[in-house]
Parts: sequence; C-alpha cells; structure tokens
Amino acid sequence: MKNQPSLAIELPSLRNAENRNPSRSHVDSFQKGPDEHPLSSANLGETPAGTLRHPLASPRLLALNGYLSRQGLNPPAWNRTTSPALKHSRYPWKSRVKRMTIAAGFMHRDGILLCSDTQQEAGTNKFNGPKAGIIDIPYGKIAFAFAGHADFATTAIQACGSRLKSVPPDDTIRVLIDEVESEYRRLVFSHPNYSTDHNLQYWLLISLWQKSTESCSLWVAEEHSLHNCFEAFRAVGIGTDLANVLVRPFIADRLSEMETLTLMAFMMARVKDNVPGCGGISQYIAMGNDGNANSIFSISLDEVERVSALYDKAAHDLLLSMNIDDDGTYNRAAMNFISQALIVRDNWKRIRKANPEVRRYLGLTRDERLRQPPLPESP
Repeated sequence: MKNQPSLAIELPSLRNAENRNPSRSHVDSFQKGPDEHPLSSANLGETPAGTLRHPLASPRLLALNGYLSRQGLNPPAWNRTTSPALKHSRYPWKSRVKRMTIAAGFMHRDGILLCSDTQQEAGTNKFNGPKAGIIDIPYGKIAFAFAGHADFATTAIQACGSRLKSVPPDDTIRVLIDEVESEYRRLVFSHPNYSTDHNLQYWLLISLWQKSTESCSLWVAEEHSLHNCFEAFRAVGIGTDLANVLVRPFIADRLSEMETLTLMAFMMARVKDNVPGCGGISQYIAMGNDGNANSIFSISLDEVERVSALYDKAAHDLLLSMNIDDDGTYNRAAMNFISQALIVRDNWKRIRKANPEVRRYLGLTRDERLRQPPLPESP
C-alpha cells in the first residue's frame, strides 16, 4: 500500500475522531470488495440524507461523497456536490414598512375637530375599529385620536384617561405629559424588537377642554414628548404629507365647524384613496368651546367623501384649461365643473325631500349629534 498513488484529497475532520484514524480509514476504503467499493453500481447516486444534490454533479462524484459520508468523512472541498443551506434573511425594507394610517386635528373658530380613519392592521390581518374617543375628567374633557400601532395607542389612552380621572385640574397637564412619556417608554422603547420593527410606533392627537376658561387646546404626542400645537392644523401618520397639501391652504381662514367638517371629509377621502394603509370609514369628534364634545355621524359627510374624487378631477381639468388659448376648451372645463357640482347638489336635495328617515337622521346628526361613549377604562 505504500506504492499506491496519492489521491491528493483533503481529509476533513471525522465524526468520532477518538475512535478512527483518518489516514488509515481512507486507505482501507480501497481494500473493500467489489460491492463495497465507493464507485460500485450499488453506491451510485447515494448521498447523505437531508442533502441537496448539485445539478451538475456526476453519478460517480455523488457515489464517492455518499461513501465517504457513511465512513464518517466529509467530501473534500474540490468535490463537494451539495448545495449550501439557504439563509432566509429578512430583507431590510420589510421591517421599515410603516402601517400608521392617518389622524388629524383642526382648530376652527368654534373649537377643535379631530378625525381619523378606522383601518387597523395587525400582522396579516386588516380590520376596522375606532381610533378616537372622549373622556370626562375633573379638568373638563379630553378627546383622543391616534395613528400607528393600535394596541399600544389604545393602552396608552386608557392609562391616561384612568389616571386623569383622579387628578386635580391644576395638575392635569403635568400628569398627562408624564403619563404619555412613561407609557411610550414602557410600550415602545422597552420592546425587544424596537430597533428592528418600525411598526411599534404610535402618535396621539389630544383635544383638551378646560372647564374654568371654557376654551380648547390641541396637543400632539410625538413619540414620548407631548406639546401644545400653536398651528391650526396637525396631522400624524403615513397620510400626513398629502393631508398637509390639501388642508394647509385653508389654515389662515376662520372656518366654522361645518366648513371644517366638509374640508376634513374631503381630505380624509383623498388620503384613503391614495395612501396605502389608510382606509375604512372616517371618524370625527367635535369639541366646542362651550364644552360640547360629540362624535359626528353624518350622511352628508359620507356624500362629500363619495364625490371628492370627481370634484378633484373636474377642478384640475378647469385649472389646466386656464393656460390654453382655446376658449372652447376652457368653457367646456368650466361647464363640466359646474355641472358636476349641480348634479351633486340636486341629488342631495332629492334625498333629503324623498326620505323622511334620512331627513330625521340628518337633523339628528346636525343638531343633536350622537354622543360617543367614553373609551373603556383599563382595569
């Protein structure tokens, strides 16, 4: 055996190194009988269980590797015919998807209006649920709307509402700031997946009515910080950019509550039509300077949302035709815009006159707006 030519293969480590001689085991493998030879027909195509055959591997290489494996040896580096195990790594952009939805607040001349969509997402599930509510506290009243992680935001709102029910009015702001910060640190910053899962975040919009001064104020919670909004409009969530484009031209106007409702209904419709992660019905909470705080359900707002896309298209056609020298094109765009508005207006009048139940519902939602039940308190 000393004169046997060298095979020039690299012998890897053995399964049981203490009971086997690597060099001797390799030499003995060529002293076997015909049926036990690594290149015999009995061993062709045999590979260790659980391995993948390389598509370009020859039967003899597969047989040799299978024999070496049964002898406790690994195939040499130049003769490996099994594919490496696939690593199912998480693609980085998967963890950065922010399913935050949309919430907004607007300070008008009569008070504050909060609105939000109702679409919520958890894992692969999508469903609708409330994202706004009202709570009575010694300070006066507090209303919440949120965007982001629904469970964490609801937990924070319940904790704040439960805590503020037993706080004197003079300490309300301080306690609210502390509670918002502590809950965000506990729920988000302390989460084991905080550094990799960007869907844990949530944002809060808070409307406060102070009983002693009969005035309203708008607050926003950006991560763990809470501050007063001195601008008339604030939006949070993934639909913020589009909401700002649609609403900010009207910030300087002293809009009434009904005008603000119409504007916010138009904004919510366009955001839900164009921004992923936003959907469901729209929820509105109006808090007046007189202390009335209600959740508004109105068919008229649903109608505004329904025709918002048609109105937007007609308005853009009219704008584009203004820069064309052809008067006929401009006149057609103007007439189309007017006709669209008249059709919607006339259709709405017929609905009001034809259905007494609709008239009753409209009167109820306009004058005696449905009261939003307080959010459930945490135990």
